[in-house]
This record gives sequence, structure tokens and C-alpha cells, in this order.
Amino acid sequence: MITEAQIRDIRNFLASKKLQSDLFLEVSDHFVVQISQLMLSKNIDFEEAFLQTKILWMGELRMVKADILSFKKITVIEKRIVNKRLNKVLLNSILFLPIILGINFIFPDLGVFFVIFLSAILLFLFGLSLIKKKLKFRDYLFIGFHPLILKIILIGYILPFLIFSMLPANFTVPELILGLSKNISLAAFAVVTQIQLLYSNFNNKKVLLS
Repeated sequence: MITEAQIRDIRNFLASKKLQSDLFLEVSDHFVVQISQLMLSKNIDFEEAFLQTKILWMGELRMVKADILSFKKITVIEKRIVNKRLNKVLLNSILFLPIILGINFIFPDLGVFFVIFLSAILLFLFGLSLIKKKLKFRDYLFIGFHPLILKIILIGYILPFLIFSMLPANFTVPELILGLSKNISLAAFAVVTQIQLLYSNFNNKKVLLS
């Protein structure tokens, strides 16, 4: 049976890994279960079982750089989870792109208002995050340099170009409308992504790593 003092030892060890709160609790529970099982199955004391469990988790709790553009180090397990969340955000933004392009083509005059509407949602989330102290203003300034945002700027330019290039040769679009459509699509694409990033952060599912 693991005592409260031993549970504190486990949590102090995991606290040094600076895991996110939700992940911290999950990994802590796994540690308690595994240590308890080792103590029973191998008839060893807590210290030995704790050491064996740390060895088993060594690969997952190894500290690595969060991403190429970040100086922060996180555990392998956290990096995998964050990357999964990033990919989900990116996929949602890509799936949203045809809707943006469709609105720009069918209702060209509504494109700007659509971006303004999305920006209002972004500002609301930003303000709420500051009020609830879910995000520091300094951290928000780094969103523009977030690896995902940089990817999205690149994709935001490439995808519309690919879509337009696949249109029939006899399908003509005025150059001004085409350029405006691309700019509005890119702006909406980036705003939708930032909304998702702030929403994840507000729900304590960290994606932004400065």
C-alpha cells in the first residue's frame, strides 16, 4: 500500500518534468498503479519499485526541444500529445478552407465581413483568456511566430494556388477578385487557427509553447 508521503515523492519527481496539469495527473496515476503492482508482484519496497518505474518511463519522460523554433524543453510524451493537437488544429483549418473559398467566390462582398466576424470571436477569446488569466499578453505576441502559424501561412498561400490551378483552362476569374480571394482566404485561415489555439489554451489543453 502506497502512503501519502510516497505519493508526494512521486508527484515531486513528476513536477520536475513540468508536465501540463491534465497530463501530470494522468501520468501520476499510472506511476502509482505501476509501483503498487511491482511491490506486490515482486515483493519489493517502494524505493525499488519507484526506481524500476522511473526506468520504464525514462524514454517517455526524456526532455527534448518542443519544436525547432522553441527554446523550451518538454517531455517526449508531452511533445507527442502537443503535436497531435497541433495536427488536429491544422486539419480543421484545412477542412475549413473550401468554405472560405466558397464564400469568397459566391459572395465576394461578404468575404471581408466574414473575416471581421472571425476576428471578433478571436478578440473575445483573447480578452476572456486575459481576464481568466489563462494566457499572458507576452505569450499571445508569440502566436504569430508559432510553428503552426508559420506552416499555415505557407499552406494558406499554396492551397488556394493549387485549387485555382486545377480549374478548367476556359474558367476565368478576374485578377483583382482572384487576388482578393486569396488574401481574404489566408487571413480567415490564420484567424480560424488562432481561435482554435486560444480555445485549446482556455481549456487547459496547451498547444502554444513559447
